[in-house]
Amino acid sequence: MQRDCKVLFLSDHIFSFHGGKAYSYEFAYENLAIYAELFGKVKVMARYRDIDRLPPDIPEAEGENVQIIRMENLSTLKSYLNLRRRMAGKIEKELRDAELLIARLPGEIALLGIELASKMGKSILAEVAGCAYDMLRHYGGIKAALYAPIMESRVRRAVKRADAVRYVTDRYLQSRYPPAEGALTASIAGVRLERGDETEVKSARERLESLKGDIVLGTIANIDMRYKGIERALENFALVKREFPCSIYKIGGPGERKRYEALCRRLGVEDSVVFDGVLPSRESVRRWLGGIDIYIQPSFAEGLPRALIEAMGEGCVVVASNVGGIPEVLDEEFIFDIRSRFGLYSKIKTLSRRDDLFDIAMENFRLSRKFTADIMDEKRRAFYEEVRDSFTSTTDEG
Repeated sequence: MQRDCKVLFLSDHIFSFHGGKAYSYEFAYENLAIYAELFGKVKVMARYRDIDRLPPDIPEAEGENVQIIRMENLSTLKSYLNLRRRMAGKIEKELRDAELLIARLPGEIALLGIELASKMGKSILAEVAGCAYDMLRHYGGIKAALYAPIMESRVRRAVKRADAVRYVTDRYLQSRYPPAEGALTASIAGVRLERGDETEVKSARERLESLKGDIVLGTIANIDMRYKGIERALENFALVKREFPCSIYKIGGPGERKRYEALCRRLGVEDSVVFDGVLPSRESVRRWLGGIDIYIQPSFAEGLPRALIEAMGEGCVVVASNVGGIPEVLDEEFIFDIRSRFGLYSKIKTLSRRDDLFDIAMENFRLSRKFTADIMDEKRRAFYEEVRDSFTSTTDEG
């Protein structure tokens, strides 16, 4: 395989289209360009939505050697009729010209692509970013919960078909979706922190050392994803408010907030919960986290949450659920059992009364240093080069 090969990247990510151009916070051009740099021209096939107005500071997704191709949603029962056959034909057409398929799992588009690529004898790199079972089990509906074990089995079979697999966790996803014997594998989180230094984090010392119970909690999440646990967090925050009446809970991220606002009114915390919406840039995320005393990750399902690592990188005290790869980066004293309805409240109550919060924040900052951009970029580059060279060797021998 030569460096100017054609690569097909499949994902269920939803790109925003405006004025004929594709935009995305998660899959900005800079995040896709590394594939183009190492492999060649990249075509990305993913879901889309047309929008009338661009969100603030949303980056473009396309650029030199990166093209976005619109795909329909295959995650519905209707898609198993004509739509699925039509989308399969569309993928197959692009696969004919591609030398490598990169499939982001879990996702229906990626699963369909792996099935087709395997039949066509194409090389496959699977990127496992989350647990299909956990996500569907807590998606919010009975149909999704019933489908969860089926989807898990499908993803497991798809991973076994891959020539190379990248996981975002060190152990969790590897245990749920093991690779085929002989496949190239790597553990590379989807996080790239600013280098930073301890002097920036030390600015939080005065705030944390003067904490007297009334606290500012924060979560960054797409609140449309029920498995992010925002409802559970609000229920726990209502108890925090009884204990510490002046506390505030800030929520950053996209999604429809009406359902949560109604819950806030029922819980009597509507004046203490702030929905800040999309945080459009790394700098806005950093400023936002700078005002948080305790960052909480109440998820029912995760791979390794980027927002949690970013919070640690800004020197936040963090509390998170015991799902996915979270126990791989946090000590047990900062983790609550998601099966316990009010376990989050219990952890927050205990932490808020400690007098060593700044020491905890500094330790989190130091732990996060293994996720800095220079380290993560080098890990990505080394693995992708190994994949490229392996496929090159196979092609040359053929």
